[in-house]
Amino acid sequence: AAALAAYMVYRSTSDTQEDVLLKLPANPQSLADFEYQIDPNGVLRHSTTGEKFKFIDQPHYVALGEQLQKDLVQMMVSDYKLKLMHLPIGAKSDEPRIPIYHTENLATSNKILVIVQSCGGRRPETVGLWSRSLCIQVDIKTGTIFSYLKEAEQRGYAVIVLNPNANSVKVNGTDVPVPENDTPTNHLLYVWDNILSKAKASHIFFMAHSLGGPVVVELLKQRADALDRISRCAFASSVHTISPEDKQNVKFLNFIQRRTRNWVKSLNDIDEYVNDQYTESTGCPCVSSGQMKQDLVPPTIMASAFNFFEDPKPYDEQQQQHQ
Repeated sequence: AAALAAYMVYRSTSDTQEDVLLKLPANPQSLADFEYQIDPNGVLRHSTTGEKFKFIDQPHYVALGEQLQKDLVQMMVSDYKLKLMHLPIGAKSDEPRIPIYHTENLATSNKILVIVQSCGGRRPETVGLWSRSLCIQVDIKTGTIFSYLKEAEQRGYAVIVLNPNANSVKVNGTDVPVPENDTPTNHLLYVWDNILSKAKASHIFFMAHSLGGPVVVELLKQRADALDRISRCAFASSVHTISPEDKQNVKFLNFIQRRTRNWVKSLNDIDEYVNDQYTESTGCPCVSSGQMKQDLVPPTIMASAFNFFEDPKPYDEQQQQHQ
């Protein structure tokens, strides 16, 4: 709400244009129905004036944001060639199910990148977005995973994009839980048990943002084979904590300490090690993201995350180089 209040109220240059903007489309099919488009630089602009988005009211903002989410999902399919998969596997179209997306080489690539977004929303269309507000206010390069998809393709990774927010579907106005995917943690466990654990890839990497971090940590605690199969986990401002009981699991603790890294909110130089009471509670090495805004951490650290994935040295050797 505070962020929205910072927007300037839209001031139209003509009554006709204002009327068009204020009238919500009854059945929008694209951003064009809202008189908006994404320019070549990925910035959302009014299709008539060329101006960037300006807040009118909450219903307009919500409706436009939901349509933008749908359009961006379509871009993942059309521009980045991601394939749609419904979960649970085999669920029929009239049964509760949710979409996830993956590259065509998921079954054949030797490297898989698993993207787990923050679990703050409840709409399936948030899949593939770090932040809807960033897509609206800044650009889609900053607010989506698209840069990660491009970088992963160039480096030969397969990618699977999870959907931890979509745990239920509407049936006659009632939320119906999706079987075996009714919570963010159960969603990831299902994907692990049915897809990732059966993959041929020798190297599986995770990128988990904010509240997606605790979901990945639960996977590491609940599936012993994940500790053997996963090569590295990059946490982007993860909010997970490690309990004293967790520390009794030597294999888990060794994994957290040596094969994960958390880029935390900090204005220190990016990748500079950060040690304080909070970072100690995460159990994993923490470094600066060079950024204080939670949703900007993933796009800011992308190059560092991929370098971390491909650095063959364990954490303790890497840390010695920085001391």
